[in-house]
Amino acid sequence: MATRLQFENSCEVGVFSKLTNAYCLVAIGGSESFYSTFEAELADVIPVVKTSIGGTRIIGRLCAGNKNGLLLPHTTTDQELQHLRNSLPDQVVVQRIEERLSALGNCITCNDHVALTHPDLDRETEEMVTDVLGVEVFRNTIATNVLVGSFCALSNRGGLVHPHTSVEDLDELSTLLQVPLVAGTVNRGSEVIAAGMIVNDWTAFCGSDTTATEVSVIEIGVTIIVLLPLYENRFQMSSYKKYGMDFDSYPLPILKNLVVVAGHSVYTSSSCGKVDKEDSWFLESYQKNPGQASTFLAHIQEGIETASKDNAALLLFSGGETRRDAGPRSEAQSYWAVAESKGWFGKEDVRQRALTEEHARDSFENLLFSVCRFRELTGMYPQNITVVSYDFKEERFAHLHRSAIGFPESRFFYAGTPAISTAKEAARKGEAVVRAQFQEDPYGCQGSLRHKKLGRDPFHRSIPYPNGCPEIEGLFRYCGTAPYPGSLPWSHNLN
Repeated sequence: MATRLQFENSCEVGVFSKLTNAYCLVAIGGSESFYSTFEAELADVIPVVKTSIGGTRIIGRLCAGNKNGLLLPHTTTDQELQHLRNSLPDQVVVQRIEERLSALGNCITCNDHVALTHPDLDRETEEMVTDVLGVEVFRNTIATNVLVGSFCALSNRGGLVHPHTSVEDLDELSTLLQVPLVAGTVNRGSEVIAAGMIVNDWTAFCGSDTTATEVSVIEIGVTIIVLLPLYENRFQMSSYKKYGMDFDSYPLPILKNLVVVAGHSVYTSSSCGKVDKEDSWFLESYQKNPGQASTFLAHIQEGIETASKDNAALLLFSGGETRRDAGPRSEAQSYWAVAESKGWFGKEDVRQRALTEEHARDSFENLLFSVCRFRELTGMYPQNITVVSYDFKEERFAHLHRSAIGFPESRFFYAGTPAISTAKEAARKGEAVVRAQFQEDPYGCQGSLRHKKLGRDPFHRSIPYPNGCPEIEGLFRYCGTAPYPGSLPWSHNLN
């Protein structure tokens, strides 16, 4: 979500602040409300540091940086340099450079992988950008403007550029940067994008004069909502067409109920004969307990047995490619393969109505994405939902997540299996923390939950939803603490 604010009486928030995935810099001397807005959104994830550069407050226009480093102009004082080195994370390299074009923020725009620079930047500076920021550098212009840092706001997810950027230039820049771009404005028509907003992979801040229409473009173009319809249409040609199909054209049109098995790990062994061995699964540190693998099998078996008792049930294993070191294997495919290796625990008739949902990055998405996947496969929304996971997660799924999507309690069921005895106490404590986070952030779209979700998308997969469930598109876009206010199909039994 994009947050609107101002620095004293100025809407040019990008002039007085700098935001990356590892830190946020804000100019000294502003109002407390200005600082508190950043701290409320960011403080539990990245440091928010008050500073000046060269004795001035226009810090956003004087520096350039990303999660790897921060470049400062030669006008930066020794005290400012030391303050920033002491305040930023240890992995961030802070470097002062000699460059005649000293407004580095106007001359350089970058994310964590690629940078565009002013065509006349010194060669030594270009090398410094490559070394300190760890990016590939391209000299370019945006809508014929050489101040690329002024007319572009960029993250690893996308970017907003000068409104006069042609379609051809948008395509060229998008290909160069390997992220989707949209053209737009901030602060009621200002073309100086970076002066009016700052962005990282999970949030954006823009001037208080930014209109609702401009905010919607910002949220499509550069924030973590990542539905990116422009990108989907332009680069993948995957705009949804199927909701106009005849009922009989859907793969599984006769199924009425949904059984979701929430994934918790990725199977990494090359042999399916060791599914009950911990070293066959990619385990996080808190999962490395004897007997952990057996709990995954219990979930798979419980899901199969639940579906076997209901011939109208679709079984979905849900979970994305959440672990970089596990490679491009999804939790969902892992569970399906294990079920196959186990002969579906003697319930082979379930196989024909057992499929996968391979994009979920947290428990809320396990539920929401599976509902959308059900719509893709059957042409309707489920009449009843059963979720299979650990017993200690029942409150999270059956109350918090169910309430967030507004699904009727009388049609929602939960099948919980126990954690291993040696890990039960730690599991309960960890669950209490996560449950409290979802109570504050029901849709997992802010702060630590959003940050955690981004970390579970190591391969930056484009999420296809809500293309397959257009009736609930608003639910996918919603981010708030109050329940979603819009109409939902199951609210009126429109199945």
